[in-house]
Amino acid sequence: MTTSVAELASVRRRFTGETHQEAHKAISADLPGATTPRDAMIPAAHSLHQRVLETSLLLALRHSARRSTGPGVFRKVSPRRDMLVVSLAEDAAPRFFRALLAPVEPNEGRDGLPGLRITFTGPHLELRLLDVDGRVTPCRVVVRDIGEHDWTQIWGTISHTAYGGRCVDPRLACSPQLSSGERHGYDFHWQHCGPVALGSAMLRRIGLVAHAGAIDVWSGLGGTALHLETEQGPSVFSLVEDLCDPVAGILGEGVVLEGTRGPVKPSATFARIVDRSPTPDRFVGRLRDQGEPPALALRTVGRPSAAANR
Repeated sequence: MTTSVAELASVRRRFTGETHQEAHKAISADLPGATTPRDAMIPAAHSLHQRVLETSLLLALRHSARRSTGPGVFRKVSPRRDMLVVSLAEDAAPRFFRALLAPVEPNEGRDGLPGLRITFTGPHLELRLLDVDGRVTPCRVVVRDIGEHDWTQIWGTISHTAYGGRCVDPRLACSPQLSSGERHGYDFHWQHCGPVALGSAMLRRIGLVAHAGAIDVWSGLGGTALHLETEQGPSVFSLVEDLCDPVAGILGEGVVLEGTRGPVKPSATFARIVDRSPTPDRFVGRLRDQGEPPALALRTVGRPSAAANR
C-alpha cells in the first residue's frame, strides 16, 4: 500500500467530520488486513444487521432533525471495520432517540426501530439490535459521551411522549425480548430500509453534509433507492463528485450519471442513489419496480411533497 496513512486521513476527515488525529488513529487501527487504500479509508459495515442498524439511524434524521435549526444530529462519525462510532449534538439526542423508540403493542404507524437495544460501556452508550428471533446480533454503534446518567435524563424526557408512554424501554437488561409491537413491525421496517449498503455507506460519510442547513433522507423507487436532500449546503453536483471519489466514495465501476451539470439552481438539492444489483447482503425487503436503474441518478427538482416521500 503506497498511500500513506496521513494522506488517507486528510481525505477521510472531510467525509466523516473527524479531526485529522482521529482519522489517522482509526485508519491505523483498521490497516492490518486491508489490501487497498479504499479498504483502509472508510471500511464498509461488516454484516447485514450492521447495515440495517446504520441505515435505520440515517433514516431517523427525517423524524429527529429540526429544519429550522439545521440537521443538528450527527456531529461526526468514525467508521471502523467492526463498528461505527458517532457523536451526537447534545440538544439533538432526545429527538433522535425518540424517533428510534418502538411500541410495546402493535402500532399501525410502525414507527421506531424494532429490536433496538442499548447497553453502556464506561461513559458511552452502545446501540445493539435483536434479530427477528430476539437474539442479540453482533452489530454495534457506539454513541460517544452518553452514559447511564445521561440516558436516565433522556429517557425521562422522551418515554412519556411515545405511544402514550407505551414504548419499549430499549435498555437490553430491561427488555431482553422483542415486544409484540416490535414483532408486528419487524418485517415492515426491514422492507422499508431497502438499500442498506447504500444507507450504511452514506451514514459513514455524513460529514459531507454536516454543514447543510437541513437534511432529509428516505428510501424509495421500489425500495432500491436512497434519496438525499439538503438545503443551504453543498450543491448536489459537488456531493456526487465526492461520492464518486475512487478511494473514499461509495460508487464503483459502472456508474452512470444522469442530469445536467453546470450552475445549480436553488431548487437543485435532490440526489437519488440507486443500487443497480442489490444482493442479499446489500438489500433488505422486496424488490419492487426495479427495472434497470442506473447506479446514480441526479434530479434537479425541488423538495417533494410529504406524500411523495412515502
